[in-house]
Amino acid sequence: MLHIVRQHAQSLGIKIILGIIVAVFVFWGIEGVVSGVNSQATVAVIDGAPIEINTLSRAEFNLRQAYEQNFGDQLTPEILVQLDLPSRALEGLVERRLLALEADNLGLVISDREVSERVRLSPAFFSNGRFDKETYIRSLRYSQMTPAEYESSIREDLAITRLQGLIADEIDVSESEARAEVAAQEEKRTLQYASFRKADFLGEVVVEDEALAAWYAENENSFEEPEKVVVALVVYQGDDFGDDLVLEEEDITTAYEAGRETIFQQENEISARHILKRINPEATEEQKQVVRTSMEALAASLAEGADFAELASAESEDPGSAARGGSLGFFGKGRMVPEFEEAAFALAPGSVSEIVETPFGLHLIQVDEVREERTLTLEEVRVDIEANLRQKKAGAKAAAAAKSDRTTLAEGKPLAEIATARGLEVKTPLPLAQSDTVAGVGRSFPLMNALFSLEEGEASEVIEVSGNHVLAVLQEKIPSRIPELQEVRAPVERRYRDAEASVLALAAANEFLTKAQAGESLEVVAAAEGQSLNDSVPFSRQEQFIQPMGGNRKMRDAAFALGPDASLLEEPFAIAGDVYIASVSNREFPAGSDLEQKVSDTRAEMTQSRREEVFQRYVEELRAAAVVEIYTERLDALRAPS
Repeated sequence: MLHIVRQHAQSLGIKIILGIIVAVFVFWGIEGVVSGVNSQATVAVIDGAPIEINTLSRAEFNLRQAYEQNFGDQLTPEILVQLDLPSRALEGLVERRLLALEADNLGLVISDREVSERVRLSPAFFSNGRFDKETYIRSLRYSQMTPAEYESSIREDLAITRLQGLIADEIDVSESEARAEVAAQEEKRTLQYASFRKADFLGEVVVEDEALAAWYAENENSFEEPEKVVVALVVYQGDDFGDDLVLEEEDITTAYEAGRETIFQQENEISARHILKRINPEATEEQKQVVRTSMEALAASLAEGADFAELASAESEDPGSAARGGSLGFFGKGRMVPEFEEAAFALAPGSVSEIVETPFGLHLIQVDEVREERTLTLEEVRVDIEANLRQKKAGAKAAAAAKSDRTTLAEGKPLAEIATARGLEVKTPLPLAQSDTVAGVGRSFPLMNALFSLEEGEASEVIEVSGNHVLAVLQEKIPSRIPELQEVRAPVERRYRDAEASVLALAAANEFLTKAQAGESLEVVAAAEGQSLNDSVPFSRQEQFIQPMGGNRKMRDAAFALGPDASLLEEPFAIAGDVYIASVSNREFPAGSDLEQKVSDTRAEMTQSRREEVFQRYVEELRAAAVVEIYTERLDALRAPS
């Protein structure tokens, strides 16, 4: 998560430099300029121009809001500390100040007309679809700015944008470069390969005690048994505390009223069936017409009285519903593609639609039943409400019992006696590792963390797991250990055989490759060796897996590193213990009607990226040449928790 946030932090920084998200700074960026240096308030000075601490505070606040809007609850306090937003905000302000000073040095003058036009085009100051002066004044007053200050800041923004244009706008990526990039990124290659599977060599592996012992000594850490705990625990389930519960009618009515406008609303739903005939997206008009003619014949059969469900079972190409006579069950609006939904909801029960075309193909639809939108009555939902209330009350009773028993346990009463008094059972599972699932309880990281933090004889607090409550006593801690070979000989021997079989497979593959590198084709070598050759599924540079072999980025990169006159990959590649010798058998280059659009989009992206890189280097040069003084103790004050 932090990696993703940091990436966004960098992109936000670049946008600030380019003046794209001026809103983060615009309402306070001018203050450090108009107020002069204040030895108590200044956090940085750039070539004599100050940045005041109140300016930085607001910048950090706005930057924090920007991240919170993007990441919400994922932006934890710990991540915020690591992001160091005060430093990021200060860096943005420093670079903005450097750019503004450079624009001034170059004599980039922004006219009053340009400033006025920018102000009048800002939607923030619109009322009834047009610029409103009162809204403008009121907004600035709320932000504690005067029009002169705001317009000065706008002038600075425009100057920075013009500077950016002078530096970067002439930079362009040629069409040929973009076309080459598209070809490189979207080219697909196919491998012809010979496989040397470890399973085929297992029979050749001889297991000798001395060799096995040596192998185990080298790999014993992978057989280490983790630390385990032995516990006695009692599970307080709501079901065990629900016998004496009494539900008051007032509680039932209150629950109904609370959900009356939400969960007890029955939406407009229909129960429908359909017959689907699929159409290949790349089908010709003639091929599409063949499918339509077939569907028209089915529609005619239905019009003559054929049973829709029987026809759907026999003819529909939707495997999910054909076995049920085409039934889709009940569904509401927004769950089907628009074309299907519009036709289905327009039908009366028992009626059949005209032929409907969707991205899936052609459909005939029959509606079986319609449920109108309405509020369910209390009697219709009473059983559900009562069950939910019982569950909640029983759960609360179980939790109270567990907490009470935890107090009794702390007073010295044995867990077994406490459980017996409740009519509950003390469970003693087998020794548990931290990643284990507790039988009858489930998997819970909070529970396991609590158990492993206990000392022998110590009782846990009450821990909730999936609605139940657990009280446990640690009986023993078993330290992690590496078992003796004889204790784990069977799994060790299996692993040893696999490893040795892979070595033999690699040796055979290398022998095969040597012959292929001597000038013989894969087909010739394979025929001589009795090997079969197979073809992979075409794959691109971006794909992680080469099917059906599996994932091997090094193999993928080697395939694309070969020039047009080479085909044989220069080394064997191991995937899950199996070894492959391969050559590029086919190269597919992008084509089709969307190629030109891809080239155009890629050219625009590459141009923008290159301009940003050049402009960023320009900013770095300005920073290196400037006199920048940062008052770190005042910056640290912003980092301190409030």
